Amino acid sequence: WSLQAAGGTHEAMTRIMNGDALIAFNPLGGFHHGMPDYAEGFCYINDIAVTIMDALNRLPKQRIAYVDFDAHHGNGVQEAFYTDPRVLVISLHETGRTLYPWSGSEKEIGEAEGKGFTVNFPLEPGSDDEVYDLALDGVVFALLRSFSPDIIVAQIGADTLLSDPLTNLRLTNNTYQKLIKGIRDLCPKILALGGGGYDLYRTAR
Repeated sequence: WSLQAAGGTHEAMTRIMNGDALIAFNPLGGFHHGMPDYAEGFCYINDIAVTIMDALNRLPKQRIAYVDFDAHHGNGVQEAFYTDPRVLVISLHETGRTLYPWSGSEKEIGEAEGKGFTVNFPLEPGSDDEVYDLALDGVVFALLRSFSPDIIVAQIGADTLLSDPLTNLRLTNNTYQKLIKGIRDLCPKILALGGGGYDLYRTAR
């Protein structure tokens, strides 16, 4: 992994940490499957993991929450911080029983000092706004409030939308509005990233 390869995501985080911005969005970021020594999925370099690691190197005592709203489990980011209690990793995704990368069980909760700081919320195929809202209100927002992060990094993949040809979730824009408002209310500093989304018209919208 290298900072140069992290590109716009690292630049956006730097602006936030330097006080030049409170919220930054890199629509071309969010490559959450990449591993330290090999590519995975469509992800050659894990810009998220590289950027968060650099931020922690610069300010070791800060707390960063990573929330993954992509339909696919954010396995590469989870792997990077599985033992680190400074990073709360939350992933809502279609269950690994039916969708790549076949991981993200609710039993994956972190190890060593990081135990309890990884939270996976696998969703059954066909899960819609109502189910996702229950997860947001009952789990995600409560955990973020308790963790009280200095920065939230959010991977906001659009492949959970009901028309996406590669996944089996059925969300609408209503849920995206709710999750964005929810994280904005919980933390003033947010690095937002794109991700999956294979219905091009709806993803762009």
